[in-house]
Amino acid sequence: VTDLVSFLRGYDDGENNDGGVMSALVAMDTLNYLGSLDAFFDAASDFVARTRRQRAFAAISVEDCADDEDESGAQLDRTGRYLHGANYVRGTASKAGWRVVDERVIVGRRERGKDVAHRVFVFVCDKKNL
Repeated sequence: VTDLVSFLRGYDDGENNDGGVMSALVAMDTLNYLGSLDAFFDAASDFVARTRRQRAFAAISVEDCADDEDESGAQLDRTGRYLHGANYVRGTASKAGWRVVDERVIVGRRERGKDVAHRVFVFVCDKKNL
């Protein structure tokens, strides 16, 4: 996951990428391996600040945490993955300049015969808000 943050921080939206402009980030079943999401959202905001677009979107999923009041925002599960509370994800994203445009709970996978709840978020970040 460090590679994800490094990529976002180092992404060059200039001539080195054949003129393409990235305007969406997708991290599905990826952020479960991070406890704190601060570095991800901060790097994503840096990415938006450097791109030629005035706005970018991010779609992410996290394993849903039933205890949304946990101050750390993340709980290490017995599987070695982190569970994240919805309030924590919203708050961390908001501090970095991202706004929720959609959110829903889905079955992200099945483990040992049981559904594992994932929460999917779609965020938007406007460059003018950074």
